[in-house]
Amino acid sequence: EKDKGQSDAINKGFKLSKGDLIGWINSDDILYPTCVENIIKLHQKHPNASILYNCNNRRINEYGQTLGEYTIKIQNKIDLLNNNYSIIQQGSFYSAKALKQTNLINESLNYCMDLDLWFQLLKFGSIHYSDEAPQSAFRVYSTTKTATGGAAFLSEIRKTLIKNGANFIYSKALRQTYWYALKVTIKKMIQIK
Repeated sequence: EKDKGQSDAINKGFKLSKGDLIGWINSDDILYPTCVENIIKLHQKHPNASILYNCNNRRINEYGQTLGEYTIKIQNKIDLLNNNYSIIQQGSFYSAKALKQTNLINESLNYCMDLDLWFQLLKFGSIHYSDEAPQSAFRVYSTTKTATGGAAFLSEIRKTLIKNGANFIYSKALRQTYWYALKVTIKKMIQIK
């Protein structure tokens, strides 16, 4: 059936899902063959976790060629609020029990609905990651929502951090959104000249 956009479609999928672990993959990202198996092993070690993911991820271009790899290790909500708001959504899975206690994806958000969901989930359980080779890949090219979001993307991240308790004095992550927004503004000003 027709949906009202990405967030609505994901929420419909969440409501229809039956498993103990639930996740989604965006149409241009990929999971590698061992991803689900590794998440299940991690879930067996941490059955009460709300969020399970692999801390290593790969960037690929529109042709599937590797652009690089990166690591994001999130310990808890405080770490996410204060140190680094970046998450690895590709290949992350969530406890169905915890997900049912949330408001699901906030459909008013256009860019960081996944970050907002992580904050909701962390109210109901812990986060754990495996340190395997990349189990998923994030596709990067010039027309993706992430690449074209600019100041609007950063503003939405900032609002999400503040809503969840980030304080300008303590949150390096929050301060980074202002710094990156300034850089976006300067870049636009230079391009206009």
